Amino acid sequence: MLQDLASGLAIGLAYALIALGLSLIFGVLRIINFAHGEFYMLGGLMLYSLTSRGFSFFPSLAGAVFGTMVVAIVIDWCVLKPLRRSDEVTIALATLGLSIFLANAALVIWGPVPHQIPSPFSMDPLVLPGGVYLSRLELFGAAVTLVIMGAMHLVLQHTSVGRQMRAVVQDRDAAAVVGLNVDLIYRMTFAVGCGLAAVAGGLLGTMFLVYPAMGLQAVLKAFAVVVIGGMGSFSGAVAGGLLLGLAESIGGAWLPSGYKDIVAFIMIVAVLALRPQGLLGARQVRIR
Repeated sequence: MLQDLASGLAIGLAYALIALGLSLIFGVLRIINFAHGEFYMLGGLMLYSLTSRGFSFFPSLAGAVFGTMVVAIVIDWCVLKPLRRSDEVTIALATLGLSIFLANAALVIWGPVPHQIPSPFSMDPLVLPGGVYLSRLELFGAAVTLVIMGAMHLVLQHTSVGRQMRAVVQDRDAAAVVGLNVDLIYRMTFAVGCGLAAVAGGLLGTMFLVYPAMGLQAVLKAFAVVVIGGMGSFSGAVAGGLLLGLAESIGGAWLPSGYKDIVAFIMIVAVLALRPQGLLGARQVRIR
């Protein structure tokens, strides 16, 4: 049981990191980003490309995240900015088209074959108190995720950037009247949200494999997490990710491996039936 809890927390933090980016984008831009999984995929594949060319893992991870954020900025400039005043359905369909485009572009560039990213750590697991086994990569991923979450909380709550983002969320037009660069805030928020997905893609891609279709499962997990925790809620993304990771890990110990994903959909149905806004979500979506 302790092993299942530890493994569930480790994978749950990764789920939370993916969902945090999705929730951040929705909270500020009011965009349901169906292409979020493809930015997760880009992070993993860019990391593979850099490490396969001889660059060390840690600079390559930073480079992959930076490259993904650049792609996000270009997409926001070319596709999303012209749709700022469009209705939510139109923008959602645009992100769905982006998802298809990015997945096929990755298929052309990297091919359909899965790739292995070399881990910078020894493959021997560490034995933690209670006889729990976790790999060094899992511990590194958990530590990175916790640091990023802490930094995001500080930025959103205690910096001028966070105050500007909250002002845009509350009233976009009033924020523009008082001199805030709303387009820049939107662009940077979209880039950061996609960058968070890229970090998760690099870390989980190193644990498993990277391939162009890997974004589909990631975005399904991310949507499950934000439905469970609450769309647009920072704390909800964290709580939802941890709950989903724990449920899958513990459920996987009792269910056949092919049925593990059913746990997520059971949790979604239960939350929607009992608390449609999510466990920690407000009825009016906001960043907190």
